[in-house]
Amino acid sequence: MILEIALVLLPFLKCIRLDIILYLLQSMQVVVQEITQWLSGRFDENPAFTAKLAPGRVIVLVPKDESFARLIQRIEVHLSDRPAIIKSVMIFESEDTFTKLDFKDVIINQKLDDVLFRKVR
Repeated sequence: MILEIALVLLPFLKCIRLDIILYLLQSMQVVVQEITQWLSGRFDENPAFTAKLAPGRVIVLVPKDESFARLIQRIEVHLSDRPAIIKSVMIFESEDTFTKLDFKDVIINQKLDDVLFRKVR
């Protein structure tokens, strides 16, 4: 999945240094791997992060490993008022540099056509 994202973004990333592109892809890969656990409410089961509940329905995940913390300072998962819905995820690389993923118009258990899962060449 990360490779597919990279291929889509490649034309836009030509002017960015390779080390920055790799860094962004690593950060995205971490978040994609974590989302499955987050959607199940298992924020505290990851050995790589310490999870804390902050005011305003926010779960703050802080990397336990110092070298990993150089990539991602913290991740904030903002929960919706609706049960089992994540409103947004903010990935902080530093205090003033972050990536925000907003989830809008969330539909739970919507029927998806099997054709969506065919192999693309």
